[in-house]
Amino acid sequence: MPELSAGAAKVEITPKSPAHLAGYASRDEPSEGVHDPLFARALMLDDGTTSICLASCDLCLLTTELHDELRELIGAATGIDPGNVLLATTHTHSGPVTRGENVNAEWLEAFKYKMAYVALLAQRRKRPARIAFDSGSSDAGVNRREHKEDGTTDLGANPDGFVDRELGVFRVEDESGAPLAVAWNYGCHGTLLGPKNYIISADYMGVACHRVEQAMGDDVVAMFLSGGSGNVDPRHRVEPTPEHLEEVGQPVGEEVLRVLEDIGPRQTADLAVTSSVIEVPRREEEVADGEPCVIDVPTWAFRIGETAVATFPGELFAEIGANIKRRSMHPNTLVWSYCNGSVGYLPTADSYPEGGYEIRTTHCAPEAEAIYTEGALQLLAQVAGR
Repeated sequence: MPELSAGAAKVEITPKSPAHLAGYASRDEPSEGVHDPLFARALMLDDGTTSICLASCDLCLLTTELHDELRELIGAATGIDPGNVLLATTHTHSGPVTRGENVNAEWLEAFKYKMAYVALLAQRRKRPARIAFDSGSSDAGVNRREHKEDGTTDLGANPDGFVDRELGVFRVEDESGAPLAVAWNYGCHGTLLGPKNYIISADYMGVACHRVEQAMGDDVVAMFLSGGSGNVDPRHRVEPTPEHLEEVGQPVGEEVLRVLEDIGPRQTADLAVTSSVIEVPRREEEVADGEPCVIDVPTWAFRIGETAVATFPGELFAEIGANIKRRSMHPNTLVWSYCNGSVGYLPTADSYPEGGYEIRTTHCAPEAEAIYTEGALQLLAQVAGR
């Protein structure tokens, strides 16, 4: 078995001055304060043959072009192949915009530097390591595609709708057993504070990460990896307050800690990573307006020991992520959204007749679900164990 080494780091990326917040077009004024800080986090893994950088930042979205630029910067800073850099946002809707006329250019340039720096810092902290994986469950999310009495579908709460409750947890520790990092995966939007909020926050995910880091020690890095959350919101989404952040985030953090108590066995692990661009059909009305017939969906698959992860560059419906996990050949499989690109929503084919916000805004045709699913499964097969 190859010798695994790992290092982790986090760096604060909170704007020092008011910033326009991303996620809701209705907000037309800059932020009015900071509820909790935003961070960039990185986990470097190396088995002597393959190196992988997992990086995450407390922001809503990065364009595909910005993803690519940041991965090149991280590669230049660390010497790692940019193709082995997996960079995602947590999708908090209470972080600064990263594009458009309201972006703070000075903050954005500093953010780029900090993303490269946090990866370099994680690399410099690498030491022999072991890793373990297990799963828990959370009720933090609710399906948000509410079916109205008039037959329409809109954003709301659908308690009968599907939510993937699995909360997957990685523990990374050094040879002495001291924890280095915790990476946890769950599919739920970072929209708890809603469109009327003007306070910067990492949302419930930040609260959960802070709880884990608080319990395990200041040197431990807790990283959130968003699962299939395109049609899942926090159970509080109407006129919420900052108190709801604690109400939702603290139990999620406690569940991560509960899983960590029983996780095992800790093992060294080999790594594998591959990627491809999956071409999915564009919706007919966009093609009629002169757009290309297909959408390029940059997709990665990577494996850490017996646990594999498929990525999606945008907002993946929970059912699609769960289907990929169910059909995967690996003992454990996760799906990581908002990673290495930004192509918008990928709904299930059977949700199109229902309409609703996600259907109105997606660029993908209904056939895209099946094509992406098969492509992701092929990539997962390519990173099967040696």
